[in-house]
Amino acid sequence: MLKTLDINQNAYIGVLAVTSDRFTLVPEQTEDKDIEVFEKALKTTVYRCNFGGLSLLGSLSAMNSRGLVVPDYVDMNEIEAGDDFRVVSDIGVKFNAFGNNILVNDKFALVHQRYDVKTVREIADVLDVETERGTIAGFRTVGSAAVVTNKGLLVHPLTKPDELDHLKDLFKVPGNIGSANFGVGQVGACLVANSRGAVAGIHSTGIELGRIEDALEIY
Repeated sequence: MLKTLDINQNAYIGVLAVTSDRFTLVPEQTEDKDIEVFEKALKTTVYRCNFGGLSLLGSLSAMNSRGLVVPDYVDMNEIEAGDDFRVVSDIGVKFNAFGNNILVNDKFALVHQRYDVKTVREIADVLDVETERGTIAGFRTVGSAAVVTNKGLLVHPLTKPDELDHLKDLFKVPGNIGSANFGVGQVGACLVANSRGAVAGIHSTGIELGRIEDALEIY
């Protein structure tokens, strides 16, 4: 299911929230009616929390079904998770807005080109996937330039066909280019998605929503 939303008049859903097939995290101030939208679209349990007092959960964290990477100033007690789910906040790296800098599903992770070998190895260990450095459409902030689930991939509209084919091969999913929020190419900032559905910014057009549904195989 695909739903549109803004959170406190902010349509950049991917900046504020983060999801996987396992659960969804949204800012503490998210209203009950908006929680219901996430629950219906993504079919997960939704938890409210802030990271170090900040509501930018989607920009600051990267998550799949096995783990969550957050900046080192996050209070681990803010995050509810099962014993088989790893939450790590001790990866010391300059570019620690992990949601902007990591694109991940349960099969692969693409990370910021400037991460060193040690950081790449730590991310791979937490998320339990093969990991490599790269860019998307020339952007090092790969997490904001694309959205990936275990079923599909949506990437920045400037992504070239051969690059898209390479990304589809890495993440083992079909995919396509697209935008959201009325022409914004940084789709990772505009929506969150898992294998069951997506929540996109309320300014997304009908054509954009159709492309999102097709690329992520949301039916």
